[in-house]
Order: sequence, then C-alpha cells, then structure tokens
Amino acid sequence: FGDNQKFDLICHSMGCLVSRYYLRYGNQGLGTSDNPPKLDWSGSHNIENIIMVAPPNLGSVEALRDLTEGYYLHRIKLFKYPPAVLGTWPSMYELLPRQYISRATNHEGKEIDLLDPQLWQHMGWGLLDPKQEKVLNQISGTGAKSPSSKRLQAKRLQAKLLNDAKLFHSRLDKKAESPEGLYFWLFAGVGKPTEGK
Repeated sequence: FGDNQKFDLICHSMGCLVSRYYLRYGNQGLGTSDNPPKLDWSGSHNIENIIMVAPPNLGSVEALRDLTEGYYLHRIKLFKYPPAVLGTWPSMYELLPRQYISRATNHEGKEIDLLDPQLWQHMGWGLLDPKQEKVLNQISGTGAKSPSSKRLQAKRLQAKLLNDAKLFHSRLDKKAESPEGLYFWLFAGVGKPTEGK
C-alpha cells in the first residue's frame, strides 16, 4: 500500500475489539504486565475511518453465560457449543465484562473478579465443569493421557486465557488520544427484533 492510500474498517461485535487493538498496537502482541506493548497507533497509518457496529467495548454478560452454560447456535436449539469447547476460545474471555461494569458479588455480597482463575477453579466453570469431562476428553488431544493430567492441562489453559483477557482489557482501556485523521464511528441500538414478513 502507498503511504497516502487510506482505507475504512467496518467491524461488528468482537471484530470491533480486535480492530481497536490493531489500530493502537499494530502487530504487537499482548506483552506481559511488566512489559506491555507500546501504544503507538502503528496499525492506524492507512486507516481513515473505523465504523463499529454494536461493539462490546466494556464486555458482555452473555459471554459469562455462554462460557458456563454453553451456546446454542440457533434459537431452535438444534446444536449447542458446550462450555468446554467455548472455554478454549480466547475471544470468549476477552468478551467478559469489566470489573467496574459487572460489579459481580458472591453469595456473601463480596465483590469478585470475573477474570480471576481461582474463582473459575473454585466454581468449576467452563473447562473445569465436571459435567464437561466427556467433552474435555474429546478435545484435549493425545498429549494428556490420564483424566487428572487432562484436567491439569485444562486448568492451565483456562488460567492463561483469563490472564490474557485481563491484559487485553487493560490495553484497550488505556486512555490515549487517537492520531489526527483517524475517525471513529459507532452504531449501536437496543430493541426488539423486527418481525419478518
């Protein structure tokens, strides 16, 4: 691409978060808590407009429900993605709501962090749900032999994905002025689905 050639990004839902990350950090990864990527807007050089349709900028409670209960592909409920399968997708954890938005509490009224791996282990959510043992066996591959080693593998994966999601949130939440010539457009709405004819 030429330096003067400009493009527009049109994105929806999770695609908006990925696009926002790319604009800010380009091809840089998440880094670590001690070594974050540089917010240099390196992905924005050839972008003029980013048009975001229904972006979950502060997360979605539905992601928590899907990670703990599974997700039906259609309202008819013919096929369901089990929690153990969804629990291997990094984007599902990245869609979890921010702590200051969810204000989640336990049965004692104490505030909890939905991105805390120990909470997920204690509750047996997602990959660690005992009812997901059969699915876990199917998706864990040949590397883990015994049920206990498969469970340990799942525990480590889930903790990594939760910690990565926390980094992802912190990178997107960092306050920064966008560069001149980059314009953000937001389309969102709340309402009932339109009746089909």
